[in-house]
Amino acid sequence: MQPDSSILILPDESDQMLVSLIRAYVHHTSFDAWGAASLNDWKILVEKSIRHRITPVLYDIVKTIDRCPQGIAGRLKRDYLQNGVLNARRFHIFHELIADLRKQNIPVILLKGVYYADYIYKNIALRTMDDFDILIQKKYLNQILSLLFNRQYRFASQKITKHKELYFNRSYFVSPQLKHFPTLISPDGDLGLEIHCGLVPEDSSIQIDSENIWKRAVQIEDNVWRLCPEDLLNYHCYHTGITHLFRGGLRDFIDLVKVLDHDQDRIEWSAFVKTVRTCKTERCVVMILAMVQEILNVDIESEVFKALEAGAFVGRFQTEAMCLLFKDSQAVRGFSKDFIRFWARSGIVHKILMLFRILFPSKQIMALMYPVKNSTIRMLLYYPRRFIDLLRRYVAIVCKMQPANSYLMQTVHQMNQLEQWLLGSIK
Repeated sequence: MQPDSSILILPDESDQMLVSLIRAYVHHTSFDAWGAASLNDWKILVEKSIRHRITPVLYDIVKTIDRCPQGIAGRLKRDYLQNGVLNARRFHIFHELIADLRKQNIPVILLKGVYYADYIYKNIALRTMDDFDILIQKKYLNQILSLLFNRQYRFASQKITKHKELYFNRSYFVSPQLKHFPTLISPDGDLGLEIHCGLVPEDSSIQIDSENIWKRAVQIEDNVWRLCPEDLLNYHCYHTGITHLFRGGLRDFIDLVKVLDHDQDRIEWSAFVKTVRTCKTERCVVMILAMVQEILNVDIESEVFKALEAGAFVGRFQTEAMCLLFKDSQAVRGFSKDFIRFWARSGIVHKILMLFRILFPSKQIMALMYPVKNSTIRMLLYYPRRFIDLLRRYVAIVCKMQPANSYLMQTVHQMNQLEQWLLGSIK
């Protein structure tokens, strides 16, 4: 992958500078444009790196730049070291869990950050993470959960492990509307764990077959696997576009460049095209690959775009995706997919039906959210609790969603239109 002379023009100069730095970083070239940068420019750049979740990477870039102000370099170094220490604690806990799963002969596939940090970046301090994700076979879900609950793991939605007895002797499942089991937190609070039984929700129009994923997986340790290169690239594009809706920032695109660099001699592009077509992720894949090519000057096999009919690619949606990628995500970070879809609905009847579904999920789903068995009358008491929890979460956001706030209204409709187009719901 070689950089070319193309220039990406962004409306914000600090975004432009950050992208230029990352381009130099991923292509291992020098960067000499800091002569006129003021201390305030540096401060803005650091804030941008936080928004894009790449502060440790920014430190790795600027540690060799002599003109970096000492205070800025010191702050970046502290953030880098703190991330390294936190990830070291997380990986220690995670490796203990993997050892227990290995004893029970339960295979796992490492997903996203936990794989990238250890095997792609090869420096766990460089990759920021919110949680660790693993893919398992559905038949092992209750066995793994029993092990975790015995280790005092708790649901992330519950601040303490009260009612622990309710965690046991139950048959758990992953909701068809979700990709993974509700997040579990280690006893010390350091590690968040998301257990996937599939890579997409069961009711999604995207079709990524778990059985074939396991057949193609590549073993990296005893009972530990990674996605094959073609599945990894496909899933990363899906996750960046449809799951994150480009709110993951430039970190997702740095991940992608590193994946392409790491697997460049392993990817079979014809097999990749076949996988993308089978999974119906053509729009998402074409968009992400086109964006990484434009933003970071990464060469993508031209035959891939031809085979995936890139001519049908809708430029307007790529423009919207670029806007979301570089837009300040603080205002939209709290927007869940349900909130976006609800607010973007045009008809009052559709809004009411959707609100009813959100407020009154099935008892089985409620039992995953609150410490109560779905077979008891006490379950009914938790529906008012859910209403209060949703009110606390969204009241501040809803208050901002007034017609006068055109920025948030426009962003929500933008995100909804983009998601629907990526899923193939609109032309």
